[in-house]
Amino acid sequence: MVRECAVYGVPDETWGQVVTAAVVYKWPRVVHVVPAIPKNAMGKVNKKQLTAVFDTEFKV
Repeated sequence: MVRECAVYGVPDETWGQVVTAAVVYKWPRVVHVVPAIPKNAMGKVNKKQLTAVFDTEFKV
């Protein structure tokens, strides 16, 4: 996740200038490593099912 970012040019001998990005990361308070993310028939994340899994299995 990214809190904010900026893109700017930096001098380059070959191209004259190359695109460079400065990124401030936004770290989550908790990270769960899981074998799979539940998805619906359209391939989108099923947030309701995901929340239910974490509410029952991973009490914070």
